[in-house]
Amino acid sequence: DALPIWHLECFSHLAGNYEVDFYCQEIRKSSLKKVYRTRLRNKRYAALQELIKGGDYFSDEQMRLRDPLMYEHYVGQYLTEEELMLLNSKEMAKASCLSQVVMNSFDEQLLQHRLHRQQEQEDACMEEEEEEDEVKWMTTPILTTLRL
Repeated sequence: DALPIWHLECFSHLAGNYEVDFYCQEIRKSSLKKVYRTRLRNKRYAALQELIKGGDYFSDEQMRLRDPLMYEHYVGQYLTEEELMLLNSKEMAKASCLSQVVMNSFDEQLLQHRLHRQQEQEDACMEEEEEEDEVKWMTTPILTTLRL
């Protein structure tokens, strides 16, 4: 990559030369950026480790709550009927009273509503992209014919 910062001492006898000073300064800046980037990555990694230790952030339930459509694409569509029944029975077992069952069903309805809304948005984007592709496909032969 770049010249290590400790090698800049070799150029100290050329101090005062504009080009040497400029490039030495650039190397120092680059080195500081790398140190900052490494610290930032280490902080992010430590935060990730804390989330993993907590155990709740990466649970299937939490991932489904954060982004229902993504969960459905990557996990939900591959669940068997038995796995779905098992998940539902676990939810029912967690509910200790009728009010909790009602709240859980309400939360599930909200989640399903979000999922449908996200699917509609994705479908609209896909249709828009298809229309753009059709327009490009239809205009491309005309343009090449006109150039001839």
